[in-house]
Amino acid sequence: MNFCAKLKICASIAPPSQSPETLHESAYPKPNKTLMKRIYLIFLLIIAQTVFSQKDNRIENIGEATSQLLIKGDDIDNFKYAIKIQSLYPNEDFSKFKDSPAEVILNMLHGAELELPKAWNEVVKESGEYKIDKTSKYVFTYSHKMGVDNYIATSVIESQSKYYAFSYNLLQWGEDIYISRFYKKVMEFETVEQIDSNPFVIIHDEMQKELNEIDENHSEEILIGPQN
Repeated sequence: MNFCAKLKICASIAPPSQSPETLHESAYPKPNKTLMKRIYLIFLLIIAQTVFSQKDNRIENIGEATSQLLIKGDDIDNFKYAIKIQSLYPNEDFSKFKDSPAEVILNMLHGAELELPKAWNEVVKESGEYKIDKTSKYVFTYSHKMGVDNYIATSVIESQSKYYAFSYNLLQWGEDIYISRFYKKVMEFETVEQIDSNPFVIIHDEMQKELNEIDENHSEEILIGPQN
């Protein structure tokens, strides 16, 4: 599959508003970013409420490796499953995509890459508050395929007779799978059954929060009115 075709498939890894400031002005019509993000978040919100977990050994391996990284409290800079544009296409000349639709998707990928360590640091910080440490152990990972190459996942760690979950998005690229987003939250549960009842509750809560923020910002724009 060529580069441009692959970019079209991976366009849904991040909300439209996550594209970085490096996005160039172009001759293409500008989409309504607020509407696009709202549609994206509503879709994820529905998914997080209704899906059933699926089994995939590749994702199980990623979940275990990521959980071990969290247990150790290590950073994610050199983690092999963290998304990096240069890893996806190490020999690609990205300059040829300037001012094209493909550049928008490249900027989304770049935005996801830049945001990933920041979000991971928040997850590590929360795990410390719950006393997840080197005595903790990995339990398992829930996952669900959302589209052609996209998944949501929740990994579970046991520590001091309690269970802790954290969630993330995954992007399949050829035969490989990479983490494209972490949700900045760790949740505590008394039993595995509590997690089973809604394994993607963290994603659901985050999507609802982002939808509320969009509504609040939109209401403020209406009250303020257009600026000259």
